[in-house]
Amino acid sequence: MKLRTNLALLSVALSGTLYGSMGLFGTWLLQEGFSVSNMLFWRFSTASLTILLMGLRHLHTMNWQILRATLLNSLLYSASSGLFFVASNTIGTGVGMVIFYIYPIFIFLFLWLFLKQPIARSSWFSLAVVILGFIFLNTNIRVESTGMNSLGFGFAVLSSLAYAAYILLSKKRAQQIDAYLSTFVLCLVSSVYFLILSHAEGSFSWPASTKSWITVFALGLIATSVPILLMLKGLETIGAEKAAILSVLEPVFTVILGFIFLEENLSSMQFVGIVIILGGTVFNQLQPNPRKPIDRLS
Repeated sequence: MKLRTNLALLSVALSGTLYGSMGLFGTWLLQEGFSVSNMLFWRFSTASLTILLMGLRHLHTMNWQILRATLLNSLLYSASSGLFFVASNTIGTGVGMVIFYIYPIFIFLFLWLFLKQPIARSSWFSLAVVILGFIFLNTNIRVESTGMNSLGFGFAVLSSLAYAAYILLSKKRAQQIDAYLSTFVLCLVSSVYFLILSHAEGSFSWPASTKSWITVFALGLIATSVPILLMLKGLETIGAEKAAILSVLEPVFTVILGFIFLEENLSSMQFVGIVIILGGTVFNQLQPNPRKPIDRLS
């Protein structure tokens, strides 16, 4: 059982790490002239294809009940992605990211207030440490230069809420629905949503070079289908609160990859933020599980 738990923790941590590459691949596509909605369409459509190829033997069990059960998850994930980029266009990506990554707080509060699930003090402490580290990680953000307004702030909060709901709902159904099926439906629905949006904006376009195609498939496989699958597999074993804290490793690796491949600056304060976030997540995972855990999301 301990081995299974450790593998689940590793799965979620690796998920967050791979998610961190989305900024790198997404930036390369945006630099080639892709719009945000068009880039997200190619992200999710190629993810659908790759998960279809990886989990083909799982799809024979697909039926209307499974499709209906995963549809809400898919809409929540798509809404979270769309709202995040809408917020980023209004208040800036940095500020939008800071607000988005308060979603573990929503998860903790939901479990605590509505499901009466006790949250260990060590988990609250780890969450506080992670949030502190994330503040350090974004010390170079200047709010006054991003055109901060209440509408953009509201979109960012809604994006965070939608992602928290996605994590909670995924946990509830993790042991009921095959992870490959959930991932396939999620990516397929998201690709349809962003295909419609890109056509509505008049920004749809095809990758125009071999480099673009390679980047598109890397975005779909490495930064989308595999990390979503790893997250869902991890949620079959561990609680939503541990998964939420581990998943904030994504911005850490986004910053690191940006420093290595995009020649972005990494300040000493950001380095301190990375160390604090890693310390907070490691501390949380080293804490023993309660003897009689309550998990009403199963």
